Amino acid sequence: MKSCQFFTLIFLFITVHVFSQKIKVSGTIFNENKETLPNTSITATNLETDKILTYAITNLDGNFSLEIEDKIPFTLVLEIRHLNYSGAYEQIPINRGENSINQDIILKKLTPNQLKPVYIVAENRGIKIRKDTTTYSIEKFRDGSEQTVEDVLKNLPGIEVFEDGKIQYKGRDIAKVLLEGDDLFNNNYTIGTKNISVDLVEQVEAIERYSENPLLRNIEFTDKIALNLKLKEGETDFSGNATLGVGHESRYYANVTGLIISKKAKNFSNLHYNNVGENTSPYNIFSNTISLDDLAEESYTLSPILEKQISNSLIKSQNLLQNDNYYGSSNQIINLSSKVALRVNASYFQDRLRTKTTQETLYFTSNDTITFFQNSTVAARPKILNADYKLSLNTSDKSLLEITGKINNTETDNRFDFAFNNQPENRISNTVNDIFIKQNIKYTHKLNDKQVVQATSVFFLNENPEEDLYKLPVTIDTLAYTKQNIYQNKKGYVLNLSLIGAGDNVKYSSTASFNNLYNRFNSNLSDASTGSESILNNLKLENYCLTLDNSLSYYLNKWLFRINLASNYLSLELEQNNETSLLNRFILNPDITIKHSFSEKINLEGNYFYEVLPLTLDHLYTNAILLNNTSISKNAIRLSTLRSQQAKLRFSYYDVYNSFGVSSRLAFRENFNPIIPKINIFPTFTESVYLLTDMSNKRYSLDVSSEKLIYDLSSKLKLNYKFSIYEYNNFLQNSILRNNELTSHSFSFEYISAFRGIFNFNNNLNYTLNSTNNGIGEVSNSFVINETGFIIKPSQRWYTKLNFDIYIPDATNLQETFTISNLEINYTQKNKKIDYSLIANNITDENVFQRFFVSDFNISSNSQTIVPFNIIFKISFRF
Repeated sequence: MKSCQFFTLIFLFITVHVFSQKIKVSGTIFNENKETLPNTSITATNLETDKILTYAITNLDGNFSLEIEDKIPFTLVLEIRHLNYSGAYEQIPINRGENSINQDIILKKLTPNQLKPVYIVAENRGIKIRKDTTTYSIEKFRDGSEQTVEDVLKNLPGIEVFEDGKIQYKGRDIAKVLLEGDDLFNNNYTIGTKNISVDLVEQVEAIERYSENPLLRNIEFTDKIALNLKLKEGETDFSGNATLGVGHESRYYANVTGLIISKKAKNFSNLHYNNVGENTSPYNIFSNTISLDDLAEESYTLSPILEKQISNSLIKSQNLLQNDNYYGSSNQIINLSSKVALRVNASYFQDRLRTKTTQETLYFTSNDTITFFQNSTVAARPKILNADYKLSLNTSDKSLLEITGKINNTETDNRFDFAFNNQPENRISNTVNDIFIKQNIKYTHKLNDKQVVQATSVFFLNENPEEDLYKLPVTIDTLAYTKQNIYQNKKGYVLNLSLIGAGDNVKYSSTASFNNLYNRFNSNLSDASTGSESILNNLKLENYCLTLDNSLSYYLNKWLFRINLASNYLSLELEQNNETSLLNRFILNPDITIKHSFSEKINLEGNYFYEVLPLTLDHLYTNAILLNNTSISKNAIRLSTLRSQQAKLRFSYYDVYNSFGVSSRLAFRENFNPIIPKINIFPTFTESVYLLTDMSNKRYSLDVSSEKLIYDLSSKLKLNYKFSIYEYNNFLQNSILRNNELTSHSFSFEYISAFRGIFNFNNNLNYTLNSTNNGIGEVSNSFVINETGFIIKPSQRWYTKLNFDIYIPDATNLQETFTISNLEINYTQKNKKIDYSLIANNITDENVFQRFFVSDFNISSNSQTIVPFNIIFKISFRF
């Protein structure tokens, strides 16, 4: 049956886009006194190719006009020259659908010995820097083993890729990954980075101060960063990859990706199946990692209450994950006309995950110790259907209407067979059916070259029914229960009206908004077999909020002063157990940033933020909820708000030209009225009652990271250190308030070679120490992970990768060490159209991985089975 499914996955439907149109760029050249400058030369250049496209000279009124036809660049560079004035470079991103751009430019009078502006180009190093854009020629950073865009991004100076696919540039999160200037993937950019073949891409651009809306360019304050993937010449018609794999013990792999670009449309699609432990989708159900798209919608969505963590392991998925994964996505942009563009993204994810775990937890109190021991067999069946669209209409040269919509349906059907503390074997059947719908309409109108007005409406709905059904009753306080149901509902709308403007050395915005939010929370804990008395929670919360959000950014020489003040009038009405509670409050949330740029490379930035947020319903239910077979939870909190403050100080030095970067961040956060638990531990379960207190808790943290690419040694070095102290409180077994402190140290050192010879290697050493102190004693755990990889490439067509990963779950006991090794041998045909791969996973044939956790009242040991030794043969076709 599996082989039949495997060989039916070779179909892919694709349609797609290229950027071709006619565009007019016009404007006026002024001096600092607002006087026009006739006879000024303007040269238009393609940023990517350095090719001069056209030029013009201003007339007697200082006006100029440029017309560019045929292949329009995605980024245009204007070079402006005038006698006795300093030259200027204006970099202009060109979005699809634009047919005219107005750009006024001010030139400054030359001072004695003033240098003319230059671009930094390191062609031999594969790096080019022009104002806010850094361009990498990726062939300079490849060792030959990279297969996807994500693989090569890990080699680029200034760019870091995390395990979940999130990308940072110069220590800051990437907002978008563009394909030839188009936002094809929306928020889920890992669809592209994890699946686009690196052989299709020639350059990667890192664009700072990125504005998604072309009418806001050079007007709004933005610190967003985008990556832009530039394709190779000849890869703009149709290209793709197909990979088929088969292994022993009925293991199969199939992956098809396609990219087509035409004059009217652009599309990237992929279809994937495997049962070898890989996951090329943006969804990671196995470790409950939130996707980038879900993170972007976090303020509109609900969090599951009964969600069970399937794995918390640190080892690679192909060694841990027994799966049966189907994933497909289609991402398309169509230019319906010169003024109308449509983007559609659709994806489907389905998996069947299986693993076995053993957990032993020792709870210690001042009087006694209690041990929980549980063996579990886990089978999870998630399904995710996601679709979104964006319709952009340029109603005029100064107006843009954007209509976006999204629907997501996430279903999980999980089964946990477990044996707890020598009790009879039991089973939890956990089901979730989450539906999220969102509709957004945004209208932007450019009043003049310095001001924009914007109106936005957002409507959303999220429903999340959950159920835990137990095969045998779970006893709590002498009562037996077999069924826990929870229903959550969140819906509402947001209306915004904004004025955004820019002046001399200043940018500002003022937004008036009205927010209406309706929340519902119902739970029912019952015995499905006997129908005994249930434990119920029924809550409704309606939230009205009127906000005036003002922001001002002032530039003074090398200083930036930015203040954001949100004034809120909050009105809450809570209905619970036939009682109604009201809360009306005026709230100020200030956000202040001061930044000093010592140079283009060195920056020091400080930020202070004070926040007041209303409580959500998951902190307001007062009757018990059975979270799992050993844990119940409830609250003793009335309707209120949570108050907190945080301060950050960040220093950064990034010299991308010389491939050297250092950044450090010192942070402090204080919760003035935190929610703390009152924990009671019984022989078969724990009870947590959450209270709202005025005892503040505090967190201090320090992050330091650095990287250096040593060209002469063809080597890249990365060093990271993280330190944090968390001061918090709780009650345990009817104790007085306990003052606890959790301290964490994490150190990592990574070396990556990029020799031109036949041999390369990399090594990543990680050491982590966690310790907790409850005022009576201290408990700690330290663990080490060392990942070593060797790449042997005797010719351009052969390479071998061998990885040795060493895990030491307790650094004080070196006898308990796990070593997992994976091998890949790859051969490419002379025509570079076909690759053959032989992959062997878990050569050392380890069986179980173990990990330890510590807290102020317990020590926990978690063991998880490892996929046994297996071999897979793959063949890949390029077309």
